[in-house]
Amino acid sequence: MIIFEEKQKLPKFILIIYSIQYVVLTLYYLKMGLMPVHYHFPAIIIGFLLFGCRSKLILNDDGILTNSFFYFFKRKYDLKNTDSCKFANISALGNFGGWGIRFSKNYGWSYIFSSDNIVTFCFENKKKVTFSIQNITKLKTALTNLDIYFE
Repeated sequence: MIIFEEKQKLPKFILIIYSIQYVVLTLYYLKMGLMPVHYHFPAIIIGFLLFGCRSKLILNDDGILTNSFFYFFKRKYDLKNTDSCKFANISALGNFGGWGIRFSKNYGWSYIFSSDNIVTFCFENKKKVTFSIQNITKLKTALTNLDIYFE
């Protein structure tokens, strides 16, 4: 049974900036006569990837956290094997250099989306994984019900 579920996507201003950048560069290169039509295909594909980028976290009553990223990539984490669980407030640009899948020395592999709140799980094998969380109180309640200690 699912006790916590959350869906996130990239901040909207990233998508707006990408769209504006695409339109301005396309108009500039078309005016100069330098841009063949086939140069649009990679830009359009990247745009669809940005608009379709989603993350979904599911925590079930067995203590298994499932992270589904971009509909295709799924990872499962057994939270009963965690050494520690920490909540923090961050700046995506300041701490991680942006949004999406990031690596940080302090936080390990991180899935950073539209929220400034994160949870970091440190596992027994010294592996760290971090997720941005919008509804912290609901996750804390779910972790408390599973008897998982958090700071």
